[in-house]
Amino acid sequence: MRSGGKILASGITPLVTEIMDHDVMRAIDDLIRSRGQAPTFSLEADALLARAVDGDKDAVERDIEVIADVLRKSGATSVQRARGHEEAEALWEIRRSVSPAVIRLGNSRFGEDIVVPRGRIPQMVDLVKQIAQKYDLTIAVFGHIGDGNLHPNIVCDRRDAEMMQRVEAASHAIFDAAIELGGAAIAASTASAY
Repeated sequence: MRSGGKILASGITPLVTEIMDHDVMRAIDDLIRSRGQAPTFSLEADALLARAVDGDKDAVERDIEVIADVLRKSGATSVQRARGHEEAEALWEIRRSVSPAVIRLGNSRFGEDIVVPRGRIPQMVDLVKQIAQKYDLTIAVFGHIGDGNLHPNIVCDRRDAEMMQRVEAASHAIFDAAIELGGAAIAASTASAY
């Protein structure tokens, strides 16, 4: 996650930069396996980053190599590269699977929408995980880190009044943390039941 600034410093601005934390990865892995497919990523990592670049063929090739090098030097445990349209679609299917995968973690979820300065994203994700631990909740985080937009999803059971008090407190703590890091809560909580 801490590689974003280094990639921008290299002169490359990815078209898309997405993050999926370990809870999201675990949920996607479960969803993929339930479909009888083999996952294309390892659950050993703390997070999965998906990046896309655009431009002419030579520029794209050069940018991909620079990004892969930065990621490896920043401690990435694995770097996968799409070698064609089918491989690219398979990798982006992981991102498209986030919502259906996360809803499988519980019967309800509160989806938050926050934004923080890009350089503060690792700190915000760490704070969300601390909040999850403090309130004894699962909070899956994914988002568009190219613009600092994160979607912490608090997994819950709306039928459990005591849990919902913890969810509300965690939601406020997430918003407060985002604001303290120079960001903002950019949408009200939404509850979804499945």
